[in-house]
Amino acid sequence: MKVMTDAFGFARRSGQHDRFSELKLSMRAGLVLREEHPISAHLMEPMSGNSGFHLTLPVADYREAKRFVQGCRDEVDVLGDAGFLSLMLP
Repeated sequence: MKVMTDAFGFARRSGQHDRFSELKLSMRAGLVLREEHPISAHLMEPMSGNSGFHLTLPVADYREAKRFVQGCRDEVDVLGDAGFLSLMLP
């Protein structure tokens, strides 16, 4: 069984269904994410007017993405996926 890791370092096993965290990041949040988790950098798409980044990131587990969003609460908008959105609801 082949094991791969996501940008946050969580193991993702072959055959595991795909999970994604889709985020709209401020410039500051994007730079923090790039610094903490450099593997995510190539997936960040700059938004027009230097207003930040759009990111659709495959994840093995939502926990680390949730931790990141909670740490940058005012700098990140969660756009999807359905599983991640339901986890982020209070």
